[in-house]
Amino acid sequence: MNAKLLLFCLLASSFIFAGYYETLHVQVLDGNDRFLENANVSIRYQLNSVKGFIETEPKLTDSMGNVNITIVNTESFADNMDDAFTAIARYDNQVSKVSYEINGSRPNIISLKLSVYYLTVRVYDQDRHPLEAVVTVGPQSKVADSTGTAVMRAAYGSKNVTARYKGFQRSTVLDMMGDAVREITMPIYNLNMQVMDDNGLPLQAEVIYGNETQQTDTLGYARFTGIPEGLGTATVRYGRFSQDVPVALAMTQDYVAVFDKRSPVISDVNFTVTDSGIAKIGATITDPGQYASGFDSSTRIYLVYKVNKTEREIDMYSTAFGKYMAEIPSQKPGSVVVFTIYSIDKAGNRNSVSGDYIVPGGQPQGGTGNQTGGVTGGTQQPFGIDISTVLVAVVVLVIIGAIYLYYKKTKGES
Repeated sequence: MNAKLLLFCLLASSFIFAGYYETLHVQVLDGNDRFLENANVSIRYQLNSVKGFIETEPKLTDSMGNVNITIVNTESFADNMDDAFTAIARYDNQVSKVSYEINGSRPNIISLKLSVYYLTVRVYDQDRHPLEAVVTVGPQSKVADSTGTAVMRAAYGSKNVTARYKGFQRSTVLDMMGDAVREITMPIYNLNMQVMDDNGLPLQAEVIYGNETQQTDTLGYARFTGIPEGLGTATVRYGRFSQDVPVALAMTQDYVAVFDKRSPVISDVNFTVTDSGIAKIGATITDPGQYASGFDSSTRIYLVYKVNKTEREIDMYSTAFGKYMAEIPSQKPGSVVVFTIYSIDKAGNRNSVSGDYIVPGGQPQGGTGNQTGGVTGGTQQPFGIDISTVLVAVVVLVIIGAIYLYYKKTKGES
């Protein structure tokens, strides 16, 4: 090989091998120079003169705060190669950077420091019994151990610390300026929900509170233990029926949900009609059962009456306990008035009873109807028609019959 060829080969080899292959050892420390685990580390360096600078995929540090990252520069021309690189460490909102050159003076272990500190969270109930809650701060979550303690790292600054237990949570805010210890108290309660009908008999039902669901036992009870939320709403489902029961466990842990399954009872329907055609309709209306829902301002007891295809609705008013009355305005003599009494209790159960009367044309009329039908309704029969009216009608019919027979007989003889 002549000298010129040898020189060319040497120059060519210098172009081909201009790049580099390097494994960098990085260690990340916290604000008190302790090893920081799970910090994200990446390297920014020149891939080549065409692609320019790139950043490697982040890798997590181990329990000793260490991570190894290999970088490869593929530049062919030495004059175009930039051997500078930057090591970057990140944890939560903290970032640390340091720059060196591959061929320059640099340590064997590249060290980075972040303002991250130890945070110790202890979770107790109101009697300081430890709770194995899930504690979250910043980017990490950890389950507290049997002593109720979770130890984590938190970056410098204001932090929201949350403890979750059985679907409920408590939070606290703290300023991380160094190592810190915080306690979170989650009061623990029991909930005893009894489900029964309006006679006090137990019902098989489903009770939901928080993220827990229970079926009632043979005595109608659903019992929840270790509940970390004293204020809330328990949802009770019985068949197609459902009701929400407000819960304040700090005041009491025993609650009852009653499902009223029976309709109100309408009895002793009576009416009085004056000679001016005004009618007063009375009835006894009760909601049977020891724990019946009953009536209040949210319920309705009313009457609908119909005269000559015209229908009207009026509210009934209370005259005594269980006694209700409604007044139907004056109607024309001889009018047939059909009325229906409706009753709705607080549970939404309904009942109705119907009746009718004829408006008299003479003296005041009065009477008491006979109620028929079952739970869903009945019919009120008319009473109190003046006997004199009936007698006059009979006499008129007899006279007309006698005239007819006389006329027929006279015509036959002729």
